[in-house]
Amino acid sequence: MTDLDQAERLRLARRRAGFREASDATERFGWKYPTYAAHENGSRGFKSRAAEYARAFKVDLSWLLTGQVAPAARETDGRVTGMTEPEVQALRPGQKHYPIDLDHAARILAPESSRPAFFLLSRDLPEMSLRSGDLLVCDLHPPTDPGPGSIVLVQIVDEATGAAETVARRLYPPYLTGDPAHNARPLRFDPVSMSIMGRVVASFRYCG
Repeated sequence: MTDLDQAERLRLARRRAGFREASDATERFGWKYPTYAAHENGSRGFKSRAAEYARAFKVDLSWLLTGQVAPAARETDGRVTGMTEPEVQALRPGQKHYPIDLDHAARILAPESSRPAFFLLSRDLPEMSLRSGDLLVCDLHPPTDPGPGSIVLVQIVDEATGAAETVARRLYPPYLTGDPAHNARPLRFDPVSMSIMGRVVASFRYCG
C-alpha cells in the first residue's frame, strides 16, 4: 500500500465532510496548510495524524489508513463504507417505534404526496432547523423542478470510487445549501454525479 492510496482517501474524506478545498479544512481545524497539503498530495505520510483526521472528517480510522473498514463501521445490509454513519437512511420496519400512525400523520401533513417514504436523519442540519433523530417524510415522485427553497434528498456519487451517499439539502437552483460542515460553501448541483431522489414534505421530532 502506498501513501498515495491514503492520500486519495484523505482527500475523499475531506470532500465528503463538506470542505471543497484543503484550505477550508485547515482553516476550520487550525492545521498548518503546507503540512496538510503534503498529506493530501501523498508526498508525506500521515500515520501519526490519522486519528485526528478521522475524527475531524467523521470517517473510520481503519478505512483511512488501509482502505478496510472495521466491523463497527459496516452497515447492516453488509455494504462497507468509510463513513461512520450515513446522513440519511430509509426507515426500516421495526427500526424505531412512534406513538402515532406515521402513514396517517403523513396523509394529514402532506396530502399532496401519494406515496410518502420515511427517512431517519443522523446529524444536525441547523440551516434547515433539523436535528439528528428527526424523521423525514419524503415524496419520492417530486415535481421535475422543485421550487427554490425546497428541502430535497440528493444522492451524490463519488466518480473516483463509485460510492454513493444520500444527504438532505435545501435547493436554490443551481445550488444546494445546508451542509452541516462549518462555513461550507453552497454546492453547485452536478447532474452527472448528483440526482434528486425526493422532496422532504414534512418532518417529525419525537421527544418521548
